[in-house]
Amino acid sequence: MNFYAKNLALLCALCAILLYRRHRRPVPQLAPFDAARLETARNFHWRFLVPYALASAPPGGFDKPSTDPKPFQGPHLFALYRDDKQLPEQDIALLYAIGFLSAAVSTIFAGQFIEFVGRRAACSFCCCLNGFSTALVLCRSMPILMLGRVLGGMATTLLFSAFETWMICEYHSLELDESTLPLKTVLENMALVNSAVAMLSGVAGDALVGASGMRGMPFYLANLCCPMAQALVLFLWRDDKPRGSLWFSCRHVKSSAPVVEWRWRNYQLGIKTVLTNKKISALTFGTCCFEGAMYLFIFFWTAALTSVRLKAGVDEKPPLGLIFSSFMCAMMAGSLVSATVKAPSRQSATMDLYLAMVIGSGSLSCAVLFEDERKVFWAFCVLEATIGAYFPAMGFLKSEFVDDNMRGHVYGALRLPLNLFVLMAHMLDREGSLSSTATTSSHARDATWRHGLLSAVVLAAAATLILGDAKLLLLQPALFLLRASHHLLAVSRSLSSEPAPVCLKPAFFATVPPVSRPLTMALADETTRVVAQFDFSDGDINRHVGEFLHQMNDGLEREDTSISQIPTYVTGVPNGTEKGLYLAVDLGGTNFRVCSITLNGDTTFNLTYNKVAIPKQLMVADTARELFAFLAKQIELFLREHHAEHFESHVRRRNTSSTPLGYRDEHIFRLGFTFSFPVKQLGINKGRLIRWTKGFDIPDAVGKDVCALLQQEIDLLRLPVKVAALVNDTVGTLMARSYTSDGKHRSILGGIFGTGTNGAYIEKTSNIKKRIEGEYDKSTGEMVVNTEWGSFDNQLNVLPTTPWDRTLDNQSVNPGFQMFEKRVSGMFLGEIVRLAVLDMMKNEATSLFRDLNSSFNDWGTTTSISPQSGMLKPWGLDSAIMSVAASDNSPELSTLRQELENVLQVYNPSLEDAQAFKAVCNAVARRAARLSAVAIGAVALKSGKVDDPNEEVLDIGVDGSLVEHYPFFRDMIYEALLAVDGIGPQGVKKIRIGIAKDGSGVGAALIALVAQRMEKPGDFLADLRMDIRRSMDAMAQAEEESRLSRMTYLAAGILGFAAVAAIWWNRQR
Repeated sequence: MNFYAKNLALLCALCAILLYRRHRRPVPQLAPFDAARLETARNFHWRFLVPYALASAPPGGFDKPSTDPKPFQGPHLFALYRDDKQLPEQDIALLYAIGFLSAAVSTIFAGQFIEFVGRRAACSFCCCLNGFSTALVLCRSMPILMLGRVLGGMATTLLFSAFETWMICEYHSLELDESTLPLKTVLENMALVNSAVAMLSGVAGDALVGASGMRGMPFYLANLCCPMAQALVLFLWRDDKPRGSLWFSCRHVKSSAPVVEWRWRNYQLGIKTVLTNKKISALTFGTCCFEGAMYLFIFFWTAALTSVRLKAGVDEKPPLGLIFSSFMCAMMAGSLVSATVKAPSRQSATMDLYLAMVIGSGSLSCAVLFEDERKVFWAFCVLEATIGAYFPAMGFLKSEFVDDNMRGHVYGALRLPLNLFVLMAHMLDREGSLSSTATTSSHARDATWRHGLLSAVVLAAAATLILGDAKLLLLQPALFLLRASHHLLAVSRSLSSEPAPVCLKPAFFATVPPVSRPLTMALADETTRVVAQFDFSDGDINRHVGEFLHQMNDGLEREDTSISQIPTYVTGVPNGTEKGLYLAVDLGGTNFRVCSITLNGDTTFNLTYNKVAIPKQLMVADTARELFAFLAKQIELFLREHHAEHFESHVRRRNTSSTPLGYRDEHIFRLGFTFSFPVKQLGINKGRLIRWTKGFDIPDAVGKDVCALLQQEIDLLRLPVKVAALVNDTVGTLMARSYTSDGKHRSILGGIFGTGTNGAYIEKTSNIKKRIEGEYDKSTGEMVVNTEWGSFDNQLNVLPTTPWDRTLDNQSVNPGFQMFEKRVSGMFLGEIVRLAVLDMMKNEATSLFRDLNSSFNDWGTTTSISPQSGMLKPWGLDSAIMSVAASDNSPELSTLRQELENVLQVYNPSLEDAQAFKAVCNAVARRAARLSAVAIGAVALKSGKVDDPNEEVLDIGVDGSLVEHYPFFRDMIYEALLAVDGIGPQGVKKIRIGIAKDGSGVGAALIALVAQRMEKPGDFLADLRMDIRRSMDAMAQAEEESRLSRMTYLAAGILGFAAVAAIWWNRQR
């Protein structure tokens, strides 16, 4: 068995394994209604695939006209022209060009023709044209051969527009959906069938030619397939001939209107749709580039393999039939691999498409570089596999973005650029398929195919870039942001970009998008009841704003209030000209981050950081030292990794000094400590912990100075670091926003809306009536105040409270505290949703997440929920899935249903289940956004600048996953601000809410810089004296230990002497 036969056998075995794994899952017992739907789906599946397989057989391997958009050309057509008919190469090139031109021109009229005669009739006509084209290939007259190429081009255009159009419209007409029979599954099976037919026809064609010695024998056999396909189409497919309108739906629509005429404007409408719809434009240009590269490969693959074989000194021609079959088998394997995705969606299809283009471009690049025949062949097989994944993904996306009534016209317009490109490429370079003739030298042939494949590489890379740039158009934007990884590179850049002017005139929107089908009555009623309990009206907003202002003023006058109003001792804000290297650490949730920030003095910075998860046991440790020792160790590891040039020499001097004056630090890192928990701040770098939040509970630390706790552990490790500033993350957000602002509009508020929520704003020191302990700069007359608004209205005077809010509070680690935060922050929103949905599930009448609630159950599946589902575990529902629910506005909520299955282990959820879940998520998130607007609106009113004509913009810096990634969260805040008395539409125009990136890192560094500037000239000597004192204490301790050791030796000696004397005296007796 030669090399190619072995590879074909291996690929066939791989396909068999993939097919077995795909179909090995048993079909569960079905209800009678489900069984009927399953039977309908199966009938539709086979009614389409069998005629399609027969219709694609002639161009799949026996004939394979050059207009076929499939990956590879069968070798028999060119050999028939050259060897049997003895046509000159110029005539063969002309025939190929005519085929491409026919396909390009026919795309203009294909859409109108399909819509006019009907999709079934168009498919039947395609089979007829295919048969005539295949028959005319056997003639010897040049005009008849040219006519055959014209018919072949028209047939191919219809084959890859009419058949797919009929299938998608029939799919919708039968009311099938992703839960019943995924459309991507049908498209994947189309690719499988095409590959299998092409593979079998390639092998059969070679066998027929070898047995009969006639190149035309495969085309005689192909002529049998066309009438069979036509008969099956006419007898098995539903007649969808339009009656009365060119723009008809997939269902029968009876009308007495006359049959419309063909009009050029209809095709113009299809072109306009392609040009104006960004999603379809992305697919169009991606199709043109990638399939254009595929066509260039088609032109050159035979020349490539022949060239490398001749270059290796082998005169025998490669077995083109076996190679072609191997290619088709590889394509089938690619389709099967892409079919492993359980729940097809736009996201998975777009990712499949993108990966196919990236890998395809890489395989073409490798083929150009390789000199070995086997390596070139394997690279081509990889390319073929990517094409197998490409076609179903592209078909699925086209089915998602193109309306059924426009499908024929848009599909024709989609192929026009591709056909024109292929025609131009063929006319400009004819030596691809023809370069294998004996008249072309091996060196010329090698250069030709390599130049051709290099062009293909460029086009495939262009397609990759187009789809990569357009992926945000194809994916749900919020979901893409939610899943994206955010990496901060250590390069000079601006901290945050200027926000879009959405805040200047906020647009209204539907906070609860419409759904495609109604829920069942019981579930609908229950969902409405639950959603109503989270309603937060305009009147509620104003009542809460008034209470918020009242509690803010209380916090400025006295201690022990709900809103603590803690002075931060930060009396200045940056202006963007600051410079220096500073450290920052951030302890604000489940992660601990260590950063070094170089401020460049031009509103830009360089940032390097390490992040590590806080072990769960340390969040509830017995002593504070356990946690802070862990934090100090992370600082040491960071300095060793990123600042070894400063770190190693300092530690060595500190550890080896024998006298108090034996060393002096050349550089002490100033560190800003972002500590996102309630503290009573006593100075710029002093603060006593008031209480823990966010899952932390270490009683030993409460009431202690957290900066001193961290500094103590840093000193034990002898690190050259000074904790210069205690920073709340909201203060850091305010500072970071000010650092990157233009200087004209100073930020008045920094807010966090993420795992927790809090705010810091600039207050006049004259309004702070309670005692401010410690020193601060009084010249500015202002101070940043940390509100700690997460504890607003702990008494529940006004805050809305549902049964699920009470349950959550009782189960939390700090019952009765942070009541505002428990209704707003991302840490708690998911649990509120879980508790509400769990109560709905307990109500048997709703049948939530059970089959009984669905009016169109999935065929072959049952809705169930795993006992291990996060839905059934406390705190098991991550708030991230709420973003998925908010971003998925597709008719069938396919993305949300996929997330419910993959993340929460709710298997095969129905549309009604997803609608109910989405409604609860939207209600909880909308209440959180409107409560957030209460805090922002109260601070804006307290600033007194809303009505100030000299203030054009009230800048507010925010950070956190909710405002950054949750769809429409900021928009919902603006919508609520419109209802605030004293703000209204005119005030909202002034408010600019912008994202302040990395306030906990850069903001902490900026506050450390402010703290360093506040240091007195003698502070450096104080640092040095502290180091000397620590060294002297260490020496005294060592001396004390040494004295103790000498006394021990003396006592041991005396005892030893006494023992010897006793022994001697005893012997003398």
